[in-house]
Amino acid sequence: MAEEKTKKPAGEDHGAEPKAGSTKLKENEEPDDVEYLEVEAASPLKVVLVTLGVIFLLAVIVAAAGSLYLYSQLKPVNPGAQDEVVEVEIPKGSSTAQIAQILHEAGLIKNERLFYYYVRYLGVSDFKAGQYQLSPSMSARKIIEVLQEGG
Repeated sequence: MAEEKTKKPAGEDHGAEPKAGSTKLKENEEPDDVEYLEVEAASPLKVVLVTLGVIFLLAVIVAAAGSLYLYSQLKPVNPGAQDEVVEVEIPKGSSTAQIAQILHEAGLIKNERLFYYYVRYLGVSDFKAGQYQLSPSMSARKIIEVLQEGG
């Protein structure tokens, strides 16, 4: 498909009457001192490629922002509280959702729903019931490891 090019005089309004003092040109006659701008019609392929590029860039930005958010939610609640200990009891037969709720209420995780999905993503299901001494300086991964070992 050939690209269409149209020549238009730079800064000239084609529908206007000639200005005073100028000589009127005959139809299809061009003055010698007019510069022409070449105007290219955008090809459909260019439009599609630019649109796809913008969509891809937006998808990458959204994915990166989402990843950063998830990463921040699984980090320790208070990294500087290594000496602080919180005692929690995990009752026998507790589901992962119930454990996440207990940990969230104790201030050991930031987001119980994300913790729940993270545990499911890891494929962990063998938490042991008991008394635990955990710290807000522990990451979600470390808390999961402790709950698997038993208290």
